Amino acid sequence: SDRSTTASSSDDPDLVPVSTRAKIQLAPSRRGLFTSTSVSRGTRTGQCVAVAGAESLLASGLVAERASALSSVVEDNRTTVMMRNVPHSYTRDQLRMLLDIEGFSGKFDFLYLPVDFCTAVVQGYAFVNLTTPPAARLFRDRFSGFRQWGVRTGKVCNVSWANANQQG
Repeated sequence: SDRSTTASSSDDPDLVPVSTRAKIQLAPSRRGLFTSTSVSRGTRTGQCVAVAGAESLLASGLVAERASALSSVVEDNRTTVMMRNVPHSYTRDQLRMLLDIEGFSGKFDFLYLPVDFCTAVVQGYAFVNLTTPPAARLFRDRFSGFRQWGVRTGKVCNVSWANANQQG
């Protein structure tokens, strides 16, 4: 038999019951929100998420497909990367010159290489904002695993997408 419950522990009359048979299921509430129910080892937890056009997406069965497409669009539009394992002997000018030499001249508009003011040594990472998403993807491909720093070091560059929490 199909058991139903609201996705919230409170008895909110605006929430529409959702089935607990699936691991995760979305249902629209009367306020135009999606209620996500996660069922794990017999416990139920819920979270309300605002989604434009929730009812029509749910009705057409395209919720997961649209969420995946939206995530893909967000990822495809990123332009800021974080470089890790930058040699401690590097300066901002050396890094800027390296980026220019490697074909990124004019393709970035922000470069941040933090320095420890007590030791006057760079902290080993940098943030670079590229001017276009394709340039950012090319940058990640070019500098992931990069070793040709032009200085004596064994450091291997690791490049990842930056997020607001990393930049302080």
